[in-house]
This record gives sequence, structure tokens and C-alpha cells, in this order.
Amino acid sequence: MARGELSNSVPPPYRVAVYGAATEYAELVPRAPNLQCVFHKAGGSGSLPPEVDLVVLDLDFVGEYSGQILADIVGRTPQPAVLAVTRQPTADSAVQALTGGAKDYFALPHDRGRLTAAIDDLHTGWSNATRSVSETNSFTVAVPPGGLRFDEYEKRIIAFALQRNDWNRTAAARELGISRPRLKRKIEKYDLRRS
Repeated sequence: MARGELSNSVPPPYRVAVYGAATEYAELVPRAPNLQCVFHKAGGSGSLPPEVDLVVLDLDFVGEYSGQILADIVGRTPQPAVLAVTRQPTADSAVQALTGGAKDYFALPHDRGRLTAAIDDLHTGWSNATRSVSETNSFTVAVPPGGLRFDEYEKRIIAFALQRNDWNRTAAARELGISRPRLKRKIEKYDLRRS
């Protein structure tokens, strides 16, 4: 981005919470600039941050708490994706994890590559969705050397809201947090027209 430009299109971080040993899972979580990974201790889910996009739940690591932790995670809004992992796979544990809300079930060490690929796929899908939303929900303003007058900035914001809402004045006014008559006066003031 050139100097003097303002943008709100920086993607937020993709947050991964791991209930498992940091020494084992650190190498399984892909490295990416907007990916944040936090490791949690066994027992209880109270330490899980309020906003998490993905949880890697090592069923062996959390032991008897796995069912409660999974229920707590699945009960969150928005609900993060959960990948259940174990070194002692059984049909019962797979059924419990998947019916309990886990997106997928992995047996280590056999599924190490598949687990890393699943984390990467979820991150990539989230990044692509965030990028497409930010492209339609953001704008960039080039600030001239002498600065930008408030009226010019306001005009660009109003034009952006009108274009985003296909010139539906009611929707644009709601998005801007102003009344429809006030929006009408601003459109007239700035002589904005649908192109």
C-alpha cells in the first residue's frame, strides 16, 4: 500500500486453541502470518478465549474432561470448528467425538499429515472467505499531501455505503447509522448519482 493511504482491509487473525502438549502440536500447526495458536492445560474449558476459530482437542490429553470440554466448545456462539485427536483410537471414541460436534477425528501418529492438512485447509478457507468479505466491505482512501477535508471523506463513505447497498437508501442509511431523510440531504449536498 502506498504511503498516505488508509485501509481497514487487514484480515483479523485466525485463532487456534490447542488442548494438547505444545511440544507435540507446535510443529503440526501451519505457520501463517495471521494464524495465532494458544495452548491450554488439561481439565476444564474456562481458559478458552472467547473468540476462537478452531480447537484442536487431544482426547488423551484432556482425559475424562473431553466430553465436557467438547460440549462447552460446541455450545459457543460463534461455534469454532473442532478437530478431535487421539493416540488410542476406538470406534466408540470416534463416534462420541463426531456426534458430540467434532468436525473430524484423527489417530496419531498415523494421521499427522492429515491433521496438518485439515488445519491448513480450515485456515485457507477462512482466509479466502475473510478476503472476499473484506474486498466488498472495505475501502481505501488516498490522502493527498495537503490532507483530506472532512466533507470529502464523508462523501466517499456515503458513496461507498450506497454502492454496497445497490443504492437502497434505507439500507445505506441503516448501515451509516443515520436517518433516511438525513442521507437524502447528504446525497443532494454532495450531488451523488448512481453510475
